[in-house]
Amino acid sequence: MRNQTLARKEESQAIDSFDDVAQFEAIAEQLVWPQTSWVGNAWVDCGTQQTMPLRRSPVDGRILPALFEGDMALVDDAVSQARSAFHRGDWAHLSPASRKQVLLQMAVLLEAHATELCVMDCLSMGKPYARLVQQDAVKAAECFRWFAEWIDKVQGEYVPANGERIGWVEKTPLGVVAAITPWNYPLENIAWKLAPALAAGNCVVLKPAEQSSYSALRFAQLAAQAGLPAHVLNVVVGSGETVGQYLVEHPDVSAVFFTGSSRTGRTVCNSASRHRIKPVSVECGGKSPALIWHGCSNLQEAVEEVCGRVFGNAGQTCNAPSRLIVARPLLDQVRQIIVGISGTHVPCDPRVGRPQHGALCSHFDVERIDALVRTATDEGAELWVGGSPADVVPGGAYYLPTVLGNVAPHGALAQQEVFGPVLSVFTVDHLDDAIALANDSRYALAAGIYTDHLGDALAFQRGVYAGNVYINGWGMDDISVPFGGLGDSGNGTKDKGLRAFEKCFASRSITICTKRRAPGPT
Repeated sequence: MRNQTLARKEESQAIDSFDDVAQFEAIAEQLVWPQTSWVGNAWVDCGTQQTMPLRRSPVDGRILPALFEGDMALVDDAVSQARSAFHRGDWAHLSPASRKQVLLQMAVLLEAHATELCVMDCLSMGKPYARLVQQDAVKAAECFRWFAEWIDKVQGEYVPANGERIGWVEKTPLGVVAAITPWNYPLENIAWKLAPALAAGNCVVLKPAEQSSYSALRFAQLAAQAGLPAHVLNVVVGSGETVGQYLVEHPDVSAVFFTGSSRTGRTVCNSASRHRIKPVSVECGGKSPALIWHGCSNLQEAVEEVCGRVFGNAGQTCNAPSRLIVARPLLDQVRQIIVGISGTHVPCDPRVGRPQHGALCSHFDVERIDALVRTATDEGAELWVGGSPADVVPGGAYYLPTVLGNVAPHGALAQQEVFGPVLSVFTVDHLDDAIALANDSRYALAAGIYTDHLGDALAFQRGVYAGNVYINGWGMDDISVPFGGLGDSGNGTKDKGLRAFEKCFASRSITICTKRRAPGPT
């Protein structure tokens, strides 16, 4: 067995930030990184399993610990054991109060071990450690608590049929849920999938992104310590093309919950029902437009918020407002503000302090984003700020926050999800033109407008095709607000809020005949 529990005393409170790299590295050196899948509340013996291709940390290029890749036989075992646990009622038949306490304890352990989880994520995907601890871990724990509080409030529905029959609708767990999560918000995305599914009584087989599997594996171990029965949560490590594909198609999987790229989302939708009809929830990418319109009373604040949202997490956020549409008379002011604040948006070493921006997830992404920016400038776009890789930490993967004006509306930079710190700026003269430009995308995850003119704001809200619409403020991060997209951004299902909880249940109708029957012969 290649995995052990963390070989140091558990912390009761996470370290908010590190003052110097040596402090961070001292913690990192104490970690025992999970390397194999987690099935049945135990590490899987790697046996003859092959290791996945080694990854370099985007922080400084170091080689990360090897991960042993699961295979179809391991997926079969994880799904089979999860289904058996479901039918035995190991989890679903526990009292709501008992399940609630387990989820609450999962939140407690997540917070207690946030330091190690976030050190792993920082080195794996490059996000600043301080932001991982203070935002991602906090929101993930909040998510488990929020759904835990709903467990004992699930109710059926009485249906008055007629004088001879009564009926009711019962909410029942789906069964075995396949959850596939991305790397850009590792703990938070896992919580969005696991918390409602487990709260509803389902068993889960999780396939985390290859780039952020370590924290998912360690969290599964913590979930077992919280009291989650064996086989209720299993984590199988592997590539999307093999493990992910086979898991999605598996005939004993009852539902598929996916977050990731639109290309992979289409594959998931096409493959999920190959052997069995099952509900599929996909939350995919975006190319979200933000409109700064006439009547925007605080232009400085609006521009700063858009830049903060699109540059935050190195631009690796699905609903980032990467297309900024500006009313033409406001363009010069907007450009001056962007240039003026550009010095506050620079990538820094994500291990120390409280930087806003860290590394991209991979060195390949630096090359990919730089190629898109250079193509756009060749097509006539004006480079306002940034536009090149950044030399932050030797061996790391960093790119300067970048803004381009006069971007061709149908060019690659305007139509493709960059998933990097790049903002494209467009100008319009009329609100109808702004709405048309906002809708000129196959994505439909989010859209927003900044204006004090209520009529224009409502006209924009009615006209744009998007799953999330923001007015005078980008992003509603409260766990109670549902989140999800339309078009190539998703199939309309939601993460967060009660909508996410509802999709984790099936409905059953029960009817009782109350007609009094004539007594039979005595």
